[in-house]
Amino acid sequence: MIGQNLSTPLSGLDAQKKFSNLRSTFGRLYKKVVQSQPKSGSAGNHPVYIPSWPLYNELLFLKDAIKPRK
Repeated sequence: MIGQNLSTPLSGLDAQKKFSNLRSTFGRLYKKVVQSQPKSGSAGNHPVYIPSWPLYNELLFLKDAIKPRK
């Protein structure tokens, strides 16, 4: 189990909760980044949101697995 291989061992349920929490946090921040991107043809000078969460760049591999809600 993955949880047992960590520096602080976790049960399977705790590891599942932790990963779910990481995925949810990443999804929320990724949505902000996508929504802050300028739309094609827009004339706005709005800055693109840059997350300060330290794990954001490490979890970018999840972007293909996350389907944004509308």
